[in-house]
Amino acid sequence: MQKTLYTISSLLLSIAILLAGNGLLGTLLSLRGAREAYSDSTIGVVMSLYYAGFMVGTFLCPNLIRRVGHIRTFTVMAAVASTSAIVYGLWINPWLWAATRLLTGICMVGIYMIIESWLNEQSSNAIRGRVFASYMLVMLVFLALGQFLILAGEITTLTLFALSAGLFSLGLVPVALTRLPEPAPISKIDLDLIKLFRTSPLGCAGSLAAGLMGSAFWALGPLFAQKNNLSELGIACFMGATILGGACLQYPIGIWSDKTDRRRILTYVTFISAAAAVFAMFIPPDKPYLLALCMFVYGGTMFSIYPLSVAHTNDYTEASELVATSSNLLLINGTGAAVGPMLVGVLMQYLGHHSLLAAFVVTGLALSFYSLQQWHFGAKIAEEDKTVFVPITRTTQVAMEGIAPVEAETDHPGRAPDQ
Repeated sequence: MQKTLYTISSLLLSIAILLAGNGLLGTLLSLRGAREAYSDSTIGVVMSLYYAGFMVGTFLCPNLIRRVGHIRTFTVMAAVASTSAIVYGLWINPWLWAATRLLTGICMVGIYMIIESWLNEQSSNAIRGRVFASYMLVMLVFLALGQFLILAGEITTLTLFALSAGLFSLGLVPVALTRLPEPAPISKIDLDLIKLFRTSPLGCAGSLAAGLMGSAFWALGPLFAQKNNLSELGIACFMGATILGGACLQYPIGIWSDKTDRRRILTYVTFISAAAAVFAMFIPPDKPYLLALCMFVYGGTMFSIYPLSVAHTNDYTEASELVATSSNLLLINGTGAAVGPMLVGVLMQYLGHHSLLAAFVVTGLALSFYSLQQWHFGAKIAEEDKTVFVPITRTTQVAMEGIAPVEAETDHPGRAPDQ
């Protein structure tokens, strides 16, 4: 494992730098949009287009990588993302921002695909799950650190946009200098959502809800914190605590789910996420440390919903279909992510900034009750037939291909649907 981590260290360093810049950029755009008097719904639409770009790139980027190779594609994507960060700061226009945000989403999914395909290539089946767990940990930690870069300059100037652009460019260096051979071409996603829903309606519902809640947090969390009269440091702590909660609690929750019925854990986790959001709604602005604590718990539970949904669905899936199943869940998650900021942005505009937390409460409770119903009335899975939980965030089908071989070693047969 140590030798493999050393081999892929350049890849992890590259994605760490890039995600610090991307974490800063997302928060900066939300805050700058508010400073420019954009409506909450406008900010929601602009930020939603990043996730729409993520979905578009899922289908476009594999062809580009096959045509020009991994390193050239990575260079193009990082360079365009870097230029986009400067464009945001030079021209303050919501229409331009929306189009550029779509482009940024396409670039980021291409970057993820390339890094993840290299991780696949450099990892054996025996350690691939741990390699991807390390990768996801790096992602969350540096996305959290990126939130604190908001303190490095004034949001009304070009400085922070330039800093984000610089990090995108600097992230090119480790990959450009790598001596690792280019991995195999990236496969496309085969859509079969109807079959997936029949196999695991709870997995589909969990993936959709996780996408909606996660994207609304990333896109509108900084705006909520600002409207809640938090300082820039308070905003960074609000965002960082939530992300670090996901980094710290996801794996323990996953281990717990491996030892019992995952529907039970999904019921508990979604209810706790809703409860944490309720408590956060009533914390006064002069006690930001209590708000950060609530958001740490919320982040730890909210970020666990998607990997729990994937693991639960894979419990009911034949080994040969794990990659296709997980990839289709990824698209369902992306659909929720594209809708979330637009929907919650409208709610925040007309009902107030606490609508963000209210949306978390309603979504969490709805999923909790549905999971409870599935837990009591759905088909049971024998413990020996369960797959292994792997902590994951919103990523690409390439990561699913890397995680699936570990799960497939159980060689479990297909099961009855979970309803």
